[in-house]
Amino acid sequence: GEHWPRTVEDEGRVFQWTLWTATEIEPAQMQWSYNTFVRPADQRDPVLAAAGAEKLKVALGVLETCLAGRAYLLGDAYSAADLQVSCVLYTAWFNSFDLAPFPKVKAWLDRCLNRPGPSGLRPPLRLPPLQEPRRLRRRKPPMRQNLQPPAARKRPSRPRRPRRHPARHPV
Repeated sequence: GEHWPRTVEDEGRVFQWTLWTATEIEPAQMQWSYNTFVRPADQRDPVLAAAGAEKLKVALGVLETCLAGRAYLLGDAYSAADLQVSCVLYTAWFNSFDLAPFPKVKAWLDRCLNRPGPSGLRPPLRLPPLQEPRRLRRRKPPMRQNLQPPAARKRPSRPRRPRRHPARHPV
């Protein structure tokens, strides 16, 4: 596709950013989010939330340094690396993680998130000012109606119609 790199070196950088995101951004972001708004209030640990936020800030600092002097992660054009990293960081942005100390990251994320969708299907995303994190409601799983295994279920009885064999019962 148009976002996949054309050189093997840039292809390696896409894989590098993908693994970096999976090992540096995601664990820290999950630790912060689970202990800030995902879990019920009585199960949250503010110490773990703060530790996750600090780890995320360290990773965002690395990203801030790498974006110095370039619009996107691999240069001047949007690529698969930008797609992957920005999709993961969307969670932090959506839940109002403070990106103010990272102006290059914020500008880059704004560019990535406001790209038009395929064939212009999605209107540009309008970024609201930072707010309090949204509180997510947990949904209960649907109740299963019949918890018996299929073999133990009784089928309703119905009267059986006698079968006619064509050779014995001519029409």
